[in-house]
Amino acid sequence: MYGYLKGFRNVGGREKGMMAGSSTTSAVAMVACCAHHLTDVLPLIGLSLAATFLARYQEWFFAAGIVSNLFGVGLMVRNLKILKKI
Repeated sequence: MYGYLKGFRNVGGREKGMMAGSSTTSAVAMVACCAHHLTDVLPLIGLSLAATFLARYQEWFFAAGIVSNLFGVGLMVRNLKILKKI
């Protein structure tokens, strides 16, 4: 879907903002979804308090990742509908 949406980049003038919004949403979703892997590394570098915090709220990070992914998909679908009207 991202590649298809990127193909519209030379049409009109709103595409850069749309791509920036969907790219940012994807980046935030990836960070939120992968934050649980920090709990594996942080104790090794002496940050066990941060690892404990992340482990304690791991489910919330998963939920934030899923919600932001769904938001990103919805944003891309909306952008595709807008660009098809142009």
